[in-house]
Amino acid sequence: MSSLHLYDIRNHLFLTGFYLPLRSLSVSEIGGHGGFDQQAAPDDESVGQMLMVTAKQRTERRLRSVGRDADDAGLQTWVLAPSPRGMGRLQDWFRSAQPDSRYRIAIHRTPRRYAGCALPLVWDEVYDVLSIKGASALRSVAVTPTALRSGVTALGEGLSAYPRGAEAVVTWADSLGHPYTLIV
Repeated sequence: MSSLHLYDIRNHLFLTGFYLPLRSLSVSEIGGHGGFDQQAAPDDESVGQMLMVTAKQRTERRLRSVGRDADDAGLQTWVLAPSPRGMGRLQDWFRSAQPDSRYRIAIHRTPRRYAGCALPLVWDEVYDVLSIKGASALRSVAVTPTALRSGVTALGEGLSAYPRGAEAVVTWADSLGHPYTLIV
């Protein structure tokens, strides 16, 4: 899986690409509680929720020791679709994907610290768990050096936006030029 990790003293950003799966996994299939079973192929929001539920389950283990809940830790997932006009700043990650393609990229944010403890970086594990449990469509394609450079630039800008507040982060996400869904 092609992916990028970029971090500063406050935040860690993880960027990767994947195909939307053809079926949803239930929370019980990925080792959690509750459920989000669906009959239809999942959309950007349901895949983002599946990723976030899995990440929060893995983060929760660390936070239990300090009596905190992962829902408040500040994890975020941005699921980006191909730019309708092919002009998005991360378009190289989509290769030749059409606007109606099932290929997506995700940018995940993990604060480096919360409630006095370092948060684990769980995103690689999240994708590994989901791939093992049957979401085989969460596969990606190799990306070009140009795509990697554009990803590093975008993540660097994102890291500089977070300390300036929520409005600056949304402005950064809008500047990428891709339709997106934010899951918190």
